[in-house]
Amino acid sequence: MSDLQTTFYIIGIIFMSLMLLMGLVTVAAVLVIRKKIAHIHDRIEDKLSMITTISGLAEKGGAVLGAIKKASHQSKQ
Repeated sequence: MSDLQTTFYIIGIIFMSLMLLMGLVTVAAVLVIRKKIAHIHDRIEDKLSMITTISGLAEKGGAVLGAIKKASHQSKQ
């Protein structure tokens, strides 16, 4: 083989190796980012369910307070 051909093959092997490494790093980065996004999504879902529960309790508390006011108003009459 000529020196030019050997040089071309060496550059090709180096380029393919670098592209393989970059591909693996990209896949690893995507998986890490996906995991972090899933974790943030789960935290948001937990917060929303907590807020929903609290607002449901507030509505029930308002209904109980309204019933108490109504009962006290009727007892005064």
